[in-house]
Amino acid sequence: PTLEMLAAIDILRQLTPESTSATWLFEPSDATRFVNRGATIDYYLKGQPSKVQIEILDAQGAIVNRFAEPPEPIRSDKDAGFSYSTRAPVPKLPAKAGMNRFTWNLRHANARNFPGLIMYGTDTRGPLVPPGTYRIRLTADGVTRTQTVTVRKDPRLADVTDADLQEQARFALEIQEKFSATNDAVVRIRTIKGELADRAAQRPDARLKVIVDGLTNALTEIEGRLYQYRHRSQKSPLNFPNQLNNKLAVLRAVVDSADSRPTDQSYEVFKGLSAQFDQHLGALDALLKKELPPLNKRLQQLKVAPVTGEARVSRPTFP
Repeated sequence: PTLEMLAAIDILRQLTPESTSATWLFEPSDATRFVNRGATIDYYLKGQPSKVQIEILDAQGAIVNRFAEPPEPIRSDKDAGFSYSTRAPVPKLPAKAGMNRFTWNLRHANARNFPGLIMYGTDTRGPLVPPGTYRIRLTADGVTRTQTVTVRKDPRLADVTDADLQEQARFALEIQEKFSATNDAVVRIRTIKGELADRAAQRPDARLKVIVDGLTNALTEIEGRLYQYRHRSQKSPLNFPNQLNNKLAVLRAVVDSADSRPTDQSYEVFKGLSAQFDQHLGALDALLKKELPPLNKRLQQLKVAPVTGEARVSRPTFP
């Protein structure tokens, strides 16, 4: 029998009159990293709920991942004017009346990203969680049920300790956060450039145009060090080299690619990429500190709203 068949048999054994009379979360089977597709989560919904949510929590109670139906609003590539991107999809959570099944891929939430993001040789998926016990919390129209699931390492890996995998997960998350922060900086730059274009369109002033054009070009130069904005498809890197965010994402994928402790070389590469990040963010802050005051002074003279340089960055609402 397949693993799916065994899981179905296990659920049949758990069926009781109570489990099919209200919202119910069945006890899941253990999941093994790099062996199982993920942790199979079976649940019963009495009637058609308006909202269903599944949260995965670690031993400390921190939310590792969250899935919802209807999903949390995320600006789509199409709505942003992009026909293509390589952003990792957010899995759809089944939410029909009766029995439902969802498979958690044993990963943390996806990295923060932006519409039209094109990566090469990597993606925006979150890192694998380390071995341990995790809590599954199902909420449907205010009714909450919880169960625990154990994530195990492959028992054939005698030379790999749980401590090795804990360090792997910690380091992969550190890399992902730097990758997310790099994407946040791209979002911030694009937001400022949008503000600049809006202010210039409101007042066709020659002096303002010179300031706006100069600042826009300088921002684009910094943006191009953080992300290769010329990418239009996965073939684009053949013509335009990848930049900082893609390098960070590839490093995360390498660290997360097998059950093992990160190599010394991975730490060294991350150190160098982090130094580049600090340099580019420092250049961005210095540019805005220098250029925004004279720009906003001119905008004030023209009775136009100032450019704030503060972008709203989409972040997970996890604690």
